[in-house]
Amino acid sequence: MELPYSSEGIVLTSDKYRESDRLLAIYTKEHGKIKVISRGSRKMSSKLSPHLEPLDYVSLMLVNGKVFITLTGSSKIENFKNLKSSGAYTLLALHLLELVSESVLENLPDDKIYNLLPELLRYLNSNKEGGKKKFAPQEIIIAFKLKLLEFLGLRS
Repeated sequence: MELPYSSEGIVLTSDKYRESDRLLAIYTKEHGKIKVISRGSRKMSSKLSPHLEPLDYVSLMLVNGKVFITLTGSSKIENFKNLKSSGAYTLLALHLLELVSESVLENLPDDKIYNLLPELLRYLNSNKEGGKKKFAPQEIIIAFKLKLLEFLGLRS
C-alpha cells in the first residue's frame, strides 16, 4: 500500500469524471503538473469540493494509485476572492492557467513556472485594491506568454 504524501499547488483545470468524481490538473512545486482524481467530490456532501476549483491555491494530501494519483484531503492556502468576483480577470486567469495546462508536460517540476502562477493570481487579485496602476489584460497576456515561453526554453 502506498503512503500518503503532502504537496501544495494551483488547480489548473477540473473536469467531470465518472458519476461523482473529478479529474484535476494541478501544478505543484515538487512534481510539476500532475493529474489527480478526487473521488466523490461532485457530490453535494463532499468536504473536498470547495477546495478544488481552478484558481485555488491548495494544500493537498495525495496517494499514488494504479492509474491516477488520488486526492485524500485538501485545504485552501490562499483565497483569491477579489479575482473570483471580477468577471474579466477571472476569465483572463482561467485562460492563462489553461495555457499552462496545455503547454507543460506532466511530472516535470519547474520552480520558475510554479512561482509564476501564484504571482499572477496575486497580481490579478489586487485589481480592486487602490494604488498601483494595472496593466491592460492584453499586456498581461503577452507578458505571461513571453515568461512562460522563456521558462519552457522556447524563447531566449
